Amino acid sequence: MKKNSMPTDFLCCSKTICSVYSHLFELDLLCRISWRQRNS
Repeated sequence: MKKNSMPTDFLCCSKTICSVYSHLFELDLLCRISWRQRNS
């Protein structure tokens, strides 16, 4: 797990949501998945 990828992945979320997700790895994964689906 590289912390360098976190800021980029969090771009899919709003700043408020990211501040919460940043403490919850499971929600971080959900954020990444939904971001990838939107770009598909």
